[in-house]
Amino acid sequence: MSTRDFTKDALVVLLAAFATIEAASILGVSSSSSSMFMYPVNLTVSGLVVVSSLLGIYGVLSTSRMAAYSSLLAPIVEIISGISFLVAAFGEVGINPALVSQMLLVTLSGIVCVALVSKTLVRSVSAWRASQL
Repeated sequence: MSTRDFTKDALVVLLAAFATIEAASILGVSSSSSSMFMYPVNLTVSGLVVVSSLLGIYGVLSTSRMAAYSSLLAPIVEIISGISFLVAAFGEVGINPALVSQMLLVTLSGIVCVALVSKTLVRSVSAWRASQL
């Protein structure tokens, strides 16, 4: 039987997906949820998501609690950007349905990622407390 934790593996995959999506946005290959912002802000938000995703992956894999907390930043930014895009998209006529579904999937992935991060952090805090006894 494997001792790997599915929650950590799924969290690493989602954070890597967020980092890849935003890195592709920075390179201009595709759009992301931060593409709705103006020019310097979208690059800053994309860079923040990439850095926090990579730091979060490190924190999850190395069980560093401080670095794992940074993994909350990427999905929260993705959720907020996705929701604001969806709200703006429903007010427009002729919006691309593929882009709306992409933002909906990114928003839902962000919600799942926040749930996985909180589950992982609760486990690490309880393991830390048990080791202190």
